[in-house]
Amino acid sequence: MSGRFISCLLFMVLTFSVLHPAVSQPATIQASVEVNRILSLVRYVEVVAGGKGYRGVRQQFEQSAFNTPAAQAAIRRYQQLPREVDFQWPDYPADRLGSSGSSWNLFIKCAADAKDLPDLQQRAVGLMPNQTLVELGQVY
Repeated sequence: MSGRFISCLLFMVLTFSVLHPAVSQPATIQASVEVNRILSLVRYVEVVAGGKGYRGVRQQFEQSAFNTPAAQAAIRRYQQLPREVDFQWPDYPADRLGSSGSSWNLFIKCAADAKDLPDLQQRAVGLMPNQTLVELGQVY
């Protein structure tokens, strides 16, 4: 009986040592973070134009060399664009959460997936009037 016990114990020790690496080996973790330039541009213009966000960014822009009359005109044009097109889902109870939405949130999601400005315009077709998309492209 002691032979079986020793054989079983030896089998467990060998199995554990083969399947599990030594504890002293450090684990290597690699992570990469990518920033989407198009989403960053859309959010930056939104903040500079007075949208919700970091007031410090707006103040830095106002004090920078980029605050030109042409940039101010583009910001005023951006502020006047009808970016928020509200909609309601058909056949969904109107009083329920999520029954309506805004095209701007969907536009932000398109910006997060876009590779460049033409890709953003292509992804956003149908979210808002075409004239608005063209003018947004001119602002960006």
